Formats: sequence, structure tokens, C-alpha cells
Amino acid sequence: MMKMMIMITKIIAMTKMMQMLVMMMEIIVIMKII
Repeated sequence: MMKMMIMITKIIAMTKMMQMLVMMMEIIVIMKII
């Protein structure tokens, strides 16, 4: 049970990190265009 919770939290953290990275990339692209 605990292992499942840890795995789920790790997956959520990874997806959040990926979303942050995508946002950063989008901002960099917009800055380059402008």
C-alpha cells in the first residue's frame, strides 16, 4: 500500500516537472520570436 502511494506521488511529481519544463521551453520560444 505504501509503495503504491510513493509510486503515485513520484509519477505526479514527474508529470509536474515535465509540465514546468514545457512551460519554460514555450517561454523561451516566445522570447526568441519577439
